Amino acid sequence: MDTRAQHFYSDVWLKTEVDDQLISKVCEVIERRLTVVDRVSHKFEPQGETILFVLAESHFSLHVYPEFKYITMDVYVCNMGVDLKSIFDEILNHLEIDHVESNLYQRGNPPAGRKSPVIPNIERNSFMIAVTFTVAMCSILYELMLAQTLSSTMGNSVFRYNITIGLYIASMGVGALYFSKLIKKNWKENLVSVEIIISLVGGLSPLLVLAFDSLFKASGGSLLASTSINIFNHGLIILVGFLSGLELPLLIKISEMISPNSQGKTLAIDYLGTLVGAILFPIVILPRLDLFSIGYSVAFLNALVALAIVYKFKIKSQKLLFISTAILALFTIALFKNESINNWVMENWYF
Repeated sequence: MDTRAQHFYSDVWLKTEVDDQLISKVCEVIERRLTVVDRVSHKFEPQGETILFVLAESHFSLHVYPEFKYITMDVYVCNMGVDLKSIFDEILNHLEIDHVESNLYQRGNPPAGRKSPVIPNIERNSFMIAVTFTVAMCSILYELMLAQTLSSTMGNSVFRYNITIGLYIASMGVGALYFSKLIKKNWKENLVSVEIIISLVGGLSPLLVLAFDSLFKASGGSLLASTSINIFNHGLIILVGFLSGLELPLLIKISEMISPNSQGKTLAIDYLGTLVGAILFPIVILPRLDLFSIGYSVAFLNALVALAIVYKFKIKSQKLLFISTAILALFTIALFKNESINNWVMENWYF
């Protein structure tokens, strides 16, 4: 006899008040997606409510704490073909979420000597591994590209590379530190937004450095010009690092929604992507591509990741879809027109 079952729970802290309309939306999804046999509810004084559905598949429970804007839900089903993750995704889409924690477990009799495992969504899990590896590689490539660009415009290569890596790591820490203050919900949408911004900043950074350098040097080699150039150039390094610092917590949050307790794996893949990017840059990429092409190529990858996340997780924002597609097209055109852009920039700015 197959005793396997799925057990999913979700703890949700809301930004809005918990009211009867919100509870009705949650219950409506359960009644539509699962087979309800009976329903029992009890309201507490002065506030709070517990609702229990007896399902043909097993049961669903909802506990409401209005004073904390908090609800907790769990469902147990013996049908392994039911996609509980998609059911709860539909429920969460109806809510204004401040924070959510979810886990999906396999219940029943596991093989001897083994615990009941968390059920992985293999396809999405593999997708997040690829995304994590790619964005980590892109981030270090942007920084190394900036270090090489500043070596060309400001000289002293050893100093430029050292200060770039130092600022990168420090600003990543700041990004991670302020993550919880800046981003409290909609992790997938926010990851797409971060990828869009970092692709524009990183992909165009060699152009921005040369344009700013040309603008201020044309006004004379004053202390103001030198200071402004230093602030702007190193500001780009800090901005890319800060955005990278936001990326990693977002990747961890999304990965843990798909496969709980995956923080260590996400960190390992992120570090591996950074290592691969650091190796590829001096050995493969820099000898074969000019700095503009490197920027466009890496930005193309970031924009492609943003667009892939929109499609993979069925994000409904038409704005994010349009911007991701537009940036992908922009850097595709830039790659094809790179020689013309390169010649114009070198003639008008560099020389």
